[in-house]
Amino acid sequence: MAAAVAGLAGPRPADAAGAADPAELAREIAALKQRLESLENGELLLANHNSGPAACEDLGCSAGCDGGCGDLCGDGCGDLCGDALYGGCCDCSECAGYDDGYYVRTRDGAFSVRLNGALQTGYFGNWRHDPPAGEDPFEGGFVMRRSTLVVSGTAFSPSLNYFVVLQPINSGGSDQLEEAKVYYGFENGALIQVGRFRDPSFLRELDVPLTNILGVDRSYVHTIFSTGILEGIALNQQTDMLRTFFIVHDGRGSGGPGRGADFTTDNSDIALSGSVDIKLFGEWAQYGDFTSWCDEEWAMFIGAGAYWERGETGDDVPANNLENLTGWTIDWTLEGHGVNAFVSAVGRHGDNPTQPLDQFGFLAQGGVHVVPDAFELFTRYEYIDFDGLTDVGGAAVPVSDSSLSMLSVGFNRYYHRQGAKITCEVMHAFDTVPVADPFIGWLADSPGQDGQTVFRSQLQLAF
Repeated sequence: MAAAVAGLAGPRPADAAGAADPAELAREIAALKQRLESLENGELLLANHNSGPAACEDLGCSAGCDGGCGDLCGDGCGDLCGDALYGGCCDCSECAGYDDGYYVRTRDGAFSVRLNGALQTGYFGNWRHDPPAGEDPFEGGFVMRRSTLVVSGTAFSPSLNYFVVLQPINSGGSDQLEEAKVYYGFENGALIQVGRFRDPSFLRELDVPLTNILGVDRSYVHTIFSTGILEGIALNQQTDMLRTFFIVHDGRGSGGPGRGADFTTDNSDIALSGSVDIKLFGEWAQYGDFTSWCDEEWAMFIGAGAYWERGETGDDVPANNLENLTGWTIDWTLEGHGVNAFVSAVGRHGDNPTQPLDQFGFLAQGGVHVVPDAFELFTRYEYIDFDGLTDVGGAAVPVSDSSLSMLSVGFNRYYHRQGAKITCEVMHAFDTVPVADPFIGWLADSPGQDGQTVFRSQLQLAF
């Protein structure tokens, strides 16, 4: 560059017009000095981002320039999006950034990594009139309920995906691999997945992420009837109006904590689940939560699911005495313009001759935004007919009062929709709570006792 300056400042070859004009030489030298200063300050590099095809060609981005090389990551603009060598010539957001999760990806989408997370912490309080001997009538304290990390993305093809949910800590004190699945999407909209995953076909409560529900946690109906996290293979198809699932798996809870990962430790020979969901109107995206934002149009969905499990045969383990265990569920959802309503019913039937079972559960909940997208009131009613037992197999607990009713009321204070919110609710059981689920606040009552009350609150940060 110094030689170029010297060449401009020194004598020039003679021409027909004679010596160069000194004023012209001075202007050229001044322009060159200004250009050198721009290079040193990086101004010229930054300006190339918006300087059009001519500047792109100067930097080697000659193929398909569109006025700034925004579509040419790694195509003459360096190997990295926004390579500093070219002053951010390429669009960084094409390969890295935040869009409902932090992501890094190749331009063709063949490889990508997306990170999401959630923190849930709060305070729980529980009051019982006459708890079992040796237990306190009041239990309360702060809890770190969940710290969830979700890693997902693509490998080798935009159609081949992975999804992993890690739970480093929860209020149960355990760390676990909650979900881990690989799935492939076909051009016709079908999708096949294999691994460990929440059962999306039985109870819609389980299909909705915990960050997107109305209350602090799922219902007691879910505690009793849910099939939980499964290990198996699933096929589903979604069209504009219809969504179907069919799953072959190792039985309810086969992928949950406390269950061995080996094929020899499951409690069934085989299990099947399936469901059909119909969108009557609205958008499928609205099916992913239980609330309704005020700018959403009306949406309505109906769904039905079924479950069958053949208990482990050929051994004498009491927990495997399931015989043929079957279940069914139906649900209805309405939401729009800040109003939401959800109703579901579930049944379970067991053929074990020593533990015959015919159970029924019902849930109805609804909410309304009294301050648009900021403050929401909600309520939920639950009813369960245990038919004398809480479950079948080794988990069966006799029930003195076969029916149980519960009522909950609460509110959500939204700061960034589901990304940042505070939830508070009070729950009351009108009958005996036969089996505890302290993770959601309920403790076991003494036989014949009722009137248990729970307060729970939660701060959620999801990203």
